[in-house]
Amino acid sequence: MATREIYKESDGRFTVRAWIEPNQHGNDRIRVRFGYRGGEVRTDTAKTEKEALIKAAQLWQSHVDGLLDAPAEAPDTIGQLRDLFVKRTDIATATKETYTRQLKRFVDFVGEDKDLQHVGKGAVAKWFAQLTCKPVSQASYLRSLSAMFKWAMLKKFVDVDPTTEVEIEKFKTTIRPWMQYHEWAPFLDACRGVRTRQPDGSIYEAVSGHRLRAEFVLHTGLRAGELAEARWSWLHGTVGMPAITVPASKSRHPRAIPLDDRVQEVLQECKIHWPPDAAGDGLIFGQMDPHNLRRDNVKACTKAKVTVTDFHGLRRSCGARWLELGIPLLHVSRMLGHADVSTTARHYAGLADGTLATEIAKVNAVAAAVKGKVIPIRPSVGK
Repeated sequence: MATREIYKESDGRFTVRAWIEPNQHGNDRIRVRFGYRGGEVRTDTAKTEKEALIKAAQLWQSHVDGLLDAPAEAPDTIGQLRDLFVKRTDIATATKETYTRQLKRFVDFVGEDKDLQHVGKGAVAKWFAQLTCKPVSQASYLRSLSAMFKWAMLKKFVDVDPTTEVEIEKFKTTIRPWMQYHEWAPFLDACRGVRTRQPDGSIYEAVSGHRLRAEFVLHTGLRAGELAEARWSWLHGTVGMPAITVPASKSRHPRAIPLDDRVQEVLQECKIHWPPDAAGDGLIFGQMDPHNLRRDNVKACTKAKVTVTDFHGLRRSCGARWLELGIPLLHVSRMLGHADVSTTARHYAGLADGTLATEIAKVNAVAAAVKGKVIPIRPSVGK
């Protein structure tokens, strides 16, 4: 028995339909479906055909009058899709900057006004073929492009992801430069403020914002963007000891990082340098430009004659230190805020293996402690 359509209105952006579904038992189903392109589609039921027609007509008139909450208008061009994607509020500032920079190159290549439905696998393959950067950078571009098209599919702006068949040269992931623990002290000393002699003969040291920020990251593994947004209201004791709770960012889940004694001393210095506001909130590390962190970090590393890293290298140094201390890989992954433990294993491959060696060393230590005290069990001999 065929379905009978009794109402339909659409302007390409909003559609409302009503139809009757007969069945062999005589109990006809009367439905009204409506929704915006790229948004949620809802289906309601009606008891009679007249009720369905009235409901459908009211919905259409509400759309015409602008009374319905419409989602963002579906993009027609690749440039419009890029703009909608990077304007999202659910991505971290640093991630948004990466998306903006990398997607601009792709959009410039295919053309801002290129019809979105005509940007397919061929255009993506041609763009990657002309890229002259290293494979690791190509992989980064592919992740950004894939993220945009997967989001577009979720919003029903496109039907397929044209990046699925892109092949790039394989590369071996290695952990980028990081400082070993014995390098921390000279590095932090190089970050200190200018020392001046006071009239009474004492030495005064101006507080160094970079030293406080750097030492905090060395002990907590925060990203530069998270550090820039860190607020006094993030400090909680939710894990049985003082901790900082970082809202969802790249990992899409909030995480609590315990604060050791040294970090709490750093926070006390921060209260003097960047005091909380009247409500007890505000930025822990004051206003800063994350881009200047790399410059200051490289200067301090060079001055201290330690491994030269960018500011993100302090985060890697923290993760490496945690693994060297024998903290399980899964726990390190959670504290660093990685979306998946495989990310931690990939970026800290050799160090992660080292934690296994630490655990085996513990087994050996226990065995050595009881050596000679174990009484072998011998089978009883029957009479």
